[in-house]
Amino acid sequence: MSAEHLTYTPDEEIRSVGATDTIAVLLPQAELIYLTDRRAHARAFIDAGVPVAVATDYCSSIHATSLPVTLGMAAPWFRLTPSEVIVGGTLNAAYALGLAGDRGSIDPGKRGDLTILSVSHPGELCLAVGQEVVSDVIIGGEIVHSTRIGER
Repeated sequence: MSAEHLTYTPDEEIRSVGATDTIAVLLPQAELIYLTDRRAHARAFIDAGVPVAVATDYCSSIHATSLPVTLGMAAPWFRLTPSEVIVGGTLNAAYALGLAGDRGSIDPGKRGDLTILSVSHPGELCLAVGQEVVSDVIIGGEIVHSTRIGER
């Protein structure tokens, strides 16, 4: 189960969510567009043992489709580490969607869906917001997109 739009969740409710199997889905672009300085208390969710996912919240009013941009925004907005943001956009997001059995991490038996980023350190994702950082996309073990011409 997942819960979204958590900007106004009180700390006592965050602690109670920690006793469940709920994934807290953080939506940085929604918070930036609709709100002023309020933000979901991501660290409180993590401290309560709640897995945190990060998503675009693509809908009719927010046309955010870039997960790398969203992840890059999430780190400073929610005061998360780059590693926490990457896990939130991969494995925890797969759990939130009920797909973690075969997606969300690089493990034997999983599909092999990967997005290769042209950064040398996870922290660079947070510094390159708005830049094209996706170099390759692999779905089911097959390259479906590559910016590296002639290397296929």
